[in-house]
Amino acid sequence: MPPTLLARQHALDTGAAVESDYRLRTPYGDRWLRAYAKPRRDASGAVTRWYGTLDDIDDRKRAEQAILGLARQLDIAVLAEGVETAAQAEYLLAGDCADAQGYLSGRAMPAAQAMAPLAAA
Repeated sequence: MPPTLLARQHALDTGAAVESDYRLRTPYGDRWLRAYAKPRRDASGAVTRWYGTLDDIDDRKRAEQAILGLARQLDIAVLAEGVETAAQAEYLLAGDCADAQGYLSGRAMPAAQAMAPLAAA
């Protein structure tokens, strides 16, 4: 089953919010889209309705691919910021971007807390 359908089914089964990027094939060419849906619940916690958005992210995806391609040609390392999901990390790895930071790797913290392990070494 395609990843987008798996994410949708997981959301329906669990009531969790879902976000998925996918390509839509049209007679005019492919477009990248992002679907996001979040459930509304009643007082007992049961899902009563789903609300969602569908955003055209084609320009952003093409820009990301161009940046990664240029960096590959120039043999320049790229650090991706704001990586929050495993799907984002997989997308970056597929584009030869192995360095990333964001909530996926660790939450923001005060500077003193971040420096404490270094001071102890």
